[in-house]
Amino acid sequence: MKWVHGAACAGDPSPGDWFASADADRTARAVAVCGGCPVRLECLEVGLGEGRGVWGGVPRDGGQVPGGDREQDQAILEARKVARSVARREQERKRLALESPEAREMRLAVRREYSRKRRARATEAG
Repeated sequence: MKWVHGAACAGDPSPGDWFASADADRTARAVAVCGGCPVRLECLEVGLGEGRGVWGGVPRDGGQVPGGDREQDQAILEARKVARSVARREQERKRLALESPEAREMRLAVRREYSRKRRARATEAG
């Protein structure tokens, strides 16, 4: 859990605020600190299995998110997966933009041959 060292709450003088579910003021302070945290999503991901405390800016009480439920957590994590996928596609697009014409032609030829073989196997099986 290396991400913990980059958390906004790392070294906080009041670590109990993150687990003071009975004290609304302390919980609100913890949620506010989490708002701008660079590792909020990693924290939320870990907090899915926790029954209490503030994880990724989401207060949990007995496994439930006040004003919502576990679906909120799952929606945030799904959005994170989509963002990662988009970032990977963008990185691949940039890599391909730097590709030489010869390398591009070779890559496309391999792809065409693979597709041809796959269609031939499908025809034989069908």
